[in-house]
Amino acid sequence: MYYTTVGEGRDILFLHGWGCDGSVFLPVANRLSGYRSILPDLNGFGKTPPPPCAWDVRNYAEETAEMLRGMGVNKTLVVAHSFGARVALALAALYPVEGMLLVAPAALKLFSFRRVCKVAVYKGKKLLKKLGFRVTLPKGSADYAACSPQMRPTFLRVVNGNVRPLLKKVSCPVVIINGRQDCETTVRHAKALKRRLKNCTLTLTEGGHFAFFAGPQSAAFAVRCFAEGIK
Repeated sequence: MYYTTVGEGRDILFLHGWGCDGSVFLPVANRLSGYRSILPDLNGFGKTPPPPCAWDVRNYAEETAEMLRGMGVNKTLVVAHSFGARVALALAALYPVEGMLLVAPAALKLFSFRRVCKVAVYKGKKLLKKLGFRVTLPKGSADYAACSPQMRPTFLRVVNGNVRPLLKKVSCPVVIINGRQDCETTVRHAKALKRRLKNCTLTLTEGGHFAFFAGPQSAAFAVRCFAEGIK
């Protein structure tokens, strides 16, 4: 797994979201003196090649833990965005994590009547197409459409996977930051995750899914406050 480090001091591991790479956190890491920021490109993103087969979140967590062991990191703080939060939660069940700051975490799959209807329509159209009818199948989500053919099976395993059984194994302090206007990982999702974690606080901010990255200085301040609050 490719990674870069910025600075020296206490370790903070940054885990990016789907479709991004470690460089998305560089503006934040560059403002964190006194810390060593570890910025990996998760498999299939940036400079790290795709996994050899369809991976789930646990596979990503195991690969990340192996990278940390290879670096000689005994314990670390974790800052994760979106899909990276899934990996972080799985990692905390496998590896000594001091604390986690989860930004717009895409961790839980909650019941959605709208999604159930969309799946039913898709399956119905797929059946009609097999029977010879001329129908147009939906293209799926933007993230799925942007995936390479090699990464699509992994995408499906990740989004359809269930991290809930791992949550009871997460004992470290967790802070969640979620935008009130986030349409991808909603406040409802953030509150549901908070309820399922033992030691978790939730902070709501203004903005959408990428609001955290809009102001690197304020983001770095938030990370520093989080790190200093966990000794």
